[in-house]
Amino acid sequence: MKRKKTIRICSREWNLEAKTEKVGTGSFCIDHGKGSSYIRVATKDRANMDILQTLIHEIIESILTSDGRRWAESHSNAVFCFTHDYLSEFDAKILDAMISCGMIDPEKKII
Repeated sequence: MKRKKTIRICSREWNLEAKTEKVGTGSFCIDHGKGSSYIRVATKDRANMDILQTLIHEIIESILTSDGRRWAESHSNAVFCFTHDYLSEFDAKILDAMISCGMIDPEKKII
């Protein structure tokens, strides 16, 4: 691991780590005990858009898991379930995470 940063997910600080080895694309771990949760993203020989897409995937999956929306334990067959009311709150959590790690500048005009 080279560079460490933090990202805020569901009001908690997580370590955001770049994996320099070419194993997998991304992963996350929620430590409910001491709060040392992390998201790891493989960066070696990958384009920035690919890295960002993986990071967004891990952010979404970690939010859904933290909020108890993951119904299956098998990684490849995990099922996530939520209502439209939950979805209406979900976008704010994604936005908060992206701002907290510098992916999005909330001051930059978009449209």
